[in-house]
Amino acid sequence: MHTEDRAELVRRGVVDPASADAEAKFEMCELLLERGARLDDLVRHATNLGAVSADLNLRGSGPRLTFAQAAERQGLGLDEARRSWRALGFSEPPEGEPALTEDEADLLGFIGTFEVLGADDALQLVRVLGSSVARMADAAVAALRLSMEVPMLSSGGTYADVSRAYGDLTETLLPQTLRAIDVILRRKIAASALVEWGVDPEATSTTARLVVGFADMVGYTAMARSLPTRELVDTIGTFEREVVDLVTDHDGRVVKLIGDEVMFVLTDPADASHLALALAERFGDDPVVPPLRVGLAAGEVLTRDGDYYGRVVNAASRLVELAEPGGVVVSDGVHDLLDGRFATEALPPTRVKGYDEPVQAFRLHPRSRPG
Repeated sequence: MHTEDRAELVRRGVVDPASADAEAKFEMCELLLERGARLDDLVRHATNLGAVSADLNLRGSGPRLTFAQAAERQGLGLDEARRSWRALGFSEPPEGEPALTEDEADLLGFIGTFEVLGADDALQLVRVLGSSVARMADAAVAALRLSMEVPMLSSGGTYADVSRAYGDLTETLLPQTLRAIDVILRRKIAASALVEWGVDPEATSTTARLVVGFADMVGYTAMARSLPTRELVDTIGTFEREVVDLVTDHDGRVVKLIGDEVMFVLTDPADASHLALALAERFGDDPVVPPLRVGLAAGEVLTRDGDYYGRVVNAASRLVELAEPGGVVVSDGVHDLLDGRFATEALPPTRVKGYDEPVQAFRLHPRSRPG
């Protein structure tokens, strides 16, 4: 790098020549400028040049369009383009700044792909796509930083070494990942279409008859305050991994993981009961994860954006509070559907938050009856 270029980087505050990593940052800046980065990009992200590297690796260094130019290209007014862009989970770039690639400009018209839907439904579907992809991106970045970037830097590698490694990975791993997402999405849509469904009385939402389950870790709040970070991460990781595997093995679907709690759904009450008992047993004496409490309820639920709502969901989440550590509590609806195939024990009718009348629930025992 020329002396005058180094001087400019110092003058603009990108590199502190007195810092121990000054030479490594100069090397990184040179690499990024050769790849097509602008000096203003380096100034804007001086404390995180990796962000510039990721941008170049993933989005390229080709021509960029302003937001207004991108909207005009798609034949959209600015307000309409803003709605699409926000639905995807992006903030509008500053006025007049060339910030969108050619492919990103095409995204402004993406909602039109769903012209078979109403405008509001199309926007909501795009919001779900955007938020789902954002979660995938966050998970991928965190995993790569821990498994690749941190070890490289710890062993003496430079920022430029990391940037080159990420560039190579983008060329190989990203295309394979995108192909995998295509296959997974097709199979998931096909599986979702198999679930029996209906609509609510006002025809504003689809419905399904499902067994809804919640499981949470006993004493998690106190444990989270006392455990070292590494042990807490190991606990959560074991919990999530084992729960997802068990739910999948019992033909269920994990709806969401919320720290110490998981929500899952199944179509068959017997499968749901076997799963609930398996979850309780699996963590009964686990050396890492504390015991679980599990609650099940069954009936019609509202479906929206891959999640479920309504009285049945509320009941399942409240029944968890009635379960003992390592125990399973089911609603009277699940009890009736089991038709004596499992051993149960009636609990005293209990007042539960959100319900006017006492709730009748049953403790489910780890023993199946013949037939």
